[in-house]
Amino acid sequence: MEMNKEKYVEELKKALVTREESAGKYNYLISRDQENVVCQFSYERSLKDGSGEHQSEPEEQQESHQCFFSGTPLQLQRKHGGLPAKFRLGSVKLQEVPSPAKVVKELIGYCLDSLGKLQAKNEHLQRENERLFSNWSDAEQRLEKCVEAKEKLEADLYNRFILVLNEKKAKIRNLQKLLNEAKESAADAKCTRDDITTTQMVIKRENDYDASTDEESESLTRASLPSGKGNQDNTVFL
Repeated sequence: MEMNKEKYVEELKKALVTREESAGKYNYLISRDQENVVCQFSYERSLKDGSGEHQSEPEEQQESHQCFFSGTPLQLQRKHGGLPAKFRLGSVKLQEVPSPAKVVKELIGYCLDSLGKLQAKNEHLQRENERLFSNWSDAEQRLEKCVEAKEKLEADLYNRFILVLNEKKAKIRNLQKLLNEAKESAADAKCTRDDITTTQMVIKRENDYDASTDEESESLTRASLPSGKGNQDNTVFL
């Protein structure tokens, strides 16, 4: 059987790092060889039961299946009798050292070195966090200033727009007024021209009428006067 590489690495991290969520899901075994020289430390993953309760296991038959991960043999065991199947994630051979104190000293030194590195990294991260927080504060202040400037600019532009709009409206009203006055002037001029034309026509008709009347009067006057020759003939001289 096979296991995905990412899944296997995740299971190893959970098995080798103690966490609350990992409790009861992994089993750890230490066994010695027949000569009691080498100890083998193995860690397994319970596939079904994660309760972590250990029960006395009677002698029973086991099924063992071997699989490979990147060339490393892994072992899957299944114990009959209702116990859960276990997936052996790996094992390490532990050999006895001649000077345990030296090894413990090295482990303590390694832990102290690791602790110092972690503290230095933590301090660096804290300084970086303070720097980022300071930059964030500065950026926030600049952003607030930009927002205020934007609002002021919008208010100024709006006021200018209102002024320009009012000026345009005033110009439109003045032009409309001038147009109406021009229309009224044109209408008055037309009426005046019509009146002048009418007056001229009336005067002309009156003049024509007076002329015809004068001609008729002269004709009547001439008709009423006696002729000169007749008077000479009728004159009596004494």
